Amino acid sequence: MSEKNHKKIVVLVGLSGSGKSTVADYSAEHGIPRVRFETLPETIFEINSLNASGQHTVVVDGIGGFTDFISLKRHYPGSVVTIALLANRDTRVRRLASRAVKPLTEHEVNSVDSATIERDNIGGIIALADYFIISEREMEEIVVDVERLFKNLELIN
Repeated sequence: MSEKNHKKIVVLVGLSGSGKSTVADYSAEHGIPRVRFETLPETIFEINSLNASGQHTVVVDGIGGFTDFISLKRHYPGSVVTIALLANRDTRVRRLASRAVKPLTEHEVNSVDSATIERDNIGGIIALADYFIISEREMEEIVVDVERLFKNLELIN
């Protein structure tokens, strides 16, 4: 199988407001389909459907938890690339409060963070990420780093 046909599943991880959806939007604008993680079986079904239709690279926006992450890596051995987006709490609270859809208060951000860290062990997934993008800057600046990384990974030209 040529490198061009090799499956690549790019998993975006990070706390709410870190920029995962912005990176997923960027990938979609460059012809890489986006799958929003809902459940592991749904995500695998969507990835397989896209692969069957000729899409060999897929971006997964988020992950359910550490167990789902490990299961996805086992399901697609050698194909999963993880990109962690990192932003400090103040940046994330500001972004989440200004969302057009489902804005969050600081209290709600604290609750979501606690659940994501404690229940889903998102910190473990972030620690195991293949690549890191510091996403505390303006999104336009972050996209420059994303573009560079995507080119290095040969996801885009």
